[in-house]
Parts: sequence; C-alpha cells; structure tokens
Amino acid sequence: MSFTATAQRLGKSRRSIAYLAQEAKRSERDEESKQLTLRRMILQKLAAEGAMTLPALRKHFPNKSAAALQDVIQTLEVQELVRGENGRYALATEIFNLLGEERERRLASLQQFLQAVTDVVFQRFFTAEGNAEALARVMTFRTSKTALRRIGSSCYAALREQVFAADKEQEKADQNGKSAALTASVALFYAEEPKAPAVKR
Repeated sequence: MSFTATAQRLGKSRRSIAYLAQEAKRSERDEESKQLTLRRMILQKLAAEGAMTLPALRKHFPNKSAAALQDVIQTLEVQELVRGENGRYALATEIFNLLGEERERRLASLQQFLQAVTDVVFQRFFTAEGNAEALARVMTFRTSKTALRRIGSSCYAALREQVFAADKEQEKADQNGKSAALTASVALFYAEEPKAPAVKR
C-alpha cells in the first residue's frame, strides 16, 4: 500500500506516514547494529578466553537473555565462525589460526563483511521477494599485481563517491518526508588465487 493510500485510510498526512515509516526503518537499523555489535563481542570473548558454555558466556552479558545469546550463537555457527561441542562453544579453529595478531580488529571486519555477503546471497538466490535489490557478479581473469591493484583502487574510488552521494541524497529526502530509505550493503573485494597448499579450494 502506498504512503498516500495509507495516509488516507488512517486519516494522517502523507508526511506523517513517511516520517513513521522512516522511524520504523531507523529502529530496524538500530536493532541490526546492536545484533552485529553483540556478535563481535561474543567472538572477541571466545577468542580471548577459549571455549565457554552458554551460562558462562551469559555472565559476561548479564543484560542479555539466554535465548537471545543462543540465537546469536546459532547465527555464528551457521556462518562457521563458532563451533559447539558438548554444550561448549569456541571460535572455529581455522578462523582463529588465520586471524593471527590484531584478532579483535580482524574479527570485527570479518563479521561485517560476512553480514554483507550473507545479505546478498539471501536476496539474490533464496528470497521470494521479487522486488528486492541485489546484485552478484564474479569475473575471473589473468592480469598482473599492479593492474589488479589499479582496478581495485579505481573501483573503490568510484563506488565510494556514488555511495556518499546516494546517502546524502537520501538524507535530504528524509528531511523533506518524501521517501523512506532502505538499508543496503555493498561489498567490494578482489583476490588473486591462493597458492598456499594449506588453503582448501
């Protein structure tokens, strides 16, 4: 139902409906941000202290219910960042070993990246929402390291400019009550094929 139709049915102005819709979206974004932060904190705790039971983990997050922590743990297990065995949860060994130094910073970056990848995989390949915006493209080619870095730098510069422009444009639209924003993620990455024998392809 459009904003205009909703406004007419509820006896409210279109601007009021647009504002309420935007507030709802903002609440969703805030909740997503809180969930992402909680995942990062759990990963950091497991990285620092090793395997823990759910009750032991909850002692570090007294304001979270056991059910809420269990939901987060299950999400991390699906993402293969955490593994559970005999009621104890630990950071996946291969992830722990690959992170090396600066684990907290790398865990935060990894979690943010995986969330964006999860979103695009779901929207692109599994969702029933026909109008959901999602794009997934992969190109494999031969080149030099110098050319690869140049491609990455130029793509990032162009993408960053477009993202900032779109965000600024939406901010003006929100102020005018013209439209409700959607939350989107764009993940830009490139990589040369791994040559180390320990990496499974």
